[in-house]
Amino acid sequence: MTELISLNGAIDLHIHTGPDRYKRIWNDSDTAEMAVRYGMKAIVLKNHVESTVGRAYHASRMHPETKVFGGLILNKFVGGINPIAVEEVLKMGAKIIWMPTMHADHHMDIIGSSSTLALDKPPTTEKQKLRAERHNKEGISVIENGTLKKEAKETLEIISEYDAICSTAHLSREEIMQVAEFSHSIGFRKLIIGHPFFKVPALGMEDLKKLVALGATIEFCAAISLGFHRYTTVEKVKESTDVLGSENCILSSDGGQTYNPVFPELLRIFAQTLHNKGLAKEHLDTMMKRNQEGLLNLD
Repeated sequence: MTELISLNGAIDLHIHTGPDRYKRIWNDSDTAEMAVRYGMKAIVLKNHVESTVGRAYHASRMHPETKVFGGLILNKFVGGINPIAVEEVLKMGAKIIWMPTMHADHHMDIIGSSSTLALDKPPTTEKQKLRAERHNKEGISVIENGTLKKEAKETLEIISEYDAICSTAHLSREEIMQVAEFSHSIGFRKLIIGHPFFKVPALGMEDLKKLVALGATIEFCAAISLGFHRYTTVEKVKESTDVLGSENCILSSDGGQTYNPVFPELLRIFAQTLHNKGLAKEHLDTMMKRNQEGLLNLD
């Protein structure tokens, strides 16, 4: 029989909390409280609109038994690929800088708008329609004329200098490869490739092998494998970790949506199902605890 998997000591680097532009099942404090209940060592709060550094600080003060960290997504709300914003939040203690999500050029091309999954309420007035049309006209790319933009390089250099984490979020395959190659060239080894089997970025196994060879860590998310919007299978994730090695992968919930199980259960079920499919507990511990401890400098 397979062993019952616990989240005791686990770390989740990818949780969406309220307030947000989308309805979330819990706010920051409720999320931290639930992490404490499950015995989790640390969590990272994520928000498409604003920095979660200050929010994480207050949630951590309310629930000190679990470490709560924040970060910043480089969407239009903060000026896109904005090295000044990046350095300031890192000075404040940000642990992860995500490349653009909903405002990534690739996201807008694939999804068709700046909505994460076309869940926004449609505009009702003419002014709202005009703003929405303008808003969705042009996304953010880290590439210009086939090469990585100067501000993208500076952003990665700053993240490396502060020994923080960078996630490729919803960038395209070409952008991710260039980000990974530049990161490797400057010795930056805390690059995370977010939910590779989601429709953005929709990477293949050969891509992941190349990215691991460049020093990147591959993030497999429960919400993409089990949730309402399911883009891959647990079997594929298990096979991928076998090929890539557990030392090069992490498991996250990507939870917080109202239509998915609460984030710790989403992550626990993900881990339990992987274990039931034959993934050894030792490898689960590596992908849920040890790798994250290294990325967050908690080891």
